[in-house]
Amino acid sequence: MRDAGEKISADKKKPVEEKIEALKKIKDGEDIAAIKKATEELSQEAQKIGQELYQAAQAADKAKAGESASSADGEKKEEDKKSDVKEGEVVDEKEGDKK
Repeated sequence: MRDAGEKISADKKKPVEEKIEALKKIKDGEDIAAIKKATEELSQEAQKIGQELYQAAQAADKAKAGESASSADGEKKEEDKKSDVKEGEVVDEKEGDKK
């Protein structure tokens, strides 16, 4: 959660922070089942955040891919414009008049 920072909304952080606090309270106890349960609950909440971050990253990648494709199309159109150049021969009419 520290690494993701602002990418995670407060309403998503709160359940995870609550699970962390609950686990801290019981971690030194003797009830192994309670510790396992709290660990599993924390893991599930953390996975939800991981899934959200993954989906956000995928959306960002798709957006970048779309931008790249459209800029590549723009570059191709520029190249097409350049390829419209026609070759020809320069004729100096003054030389033709002298003959």
